[in-house]
Amino acid sequence: MSETVSLLFRYEESDYVRALRAHYSSRLRVRLDIVAVIVVALLGVYSWRSPDYHWLSVVCLVASFVLVFMLFAAFVVIPPFVFRSEPKFRDDYSHIFSQEGLPFRTAHID
Repeated sequence: MSETVSLLFRYEESDYVRALRAHYSSRLRVRLDIVAVIVVALLGVYSWRSPDYHWLSVVCLVASFVLVFMLFAAFVVIPPFVFRSEPKFRDDYSHIFSQEGLPFRTAHID
């Protein structure tokens, strides 16, 4: 009795973007980064009027802006860009499960 199970699929951009965002969320400390952005920005705003520490406020505000930009890029810009720039995500994938083996096929791999 030899049954074969065929599986044919293609990656969807929304699924890949959601998976990459979940991966980034598990690897990055997003809550800590957001708290750091808020604390550093508040420090920058607080020291803005001080003539002795005006340079510190500029550094703090620039640092908080850069961190916000990095988080925005990681979660909004990079995932769709990675999906669209990788041609292997546009291929159809074929798996066949049988007693003879597990062949894996795409347009470029056999």
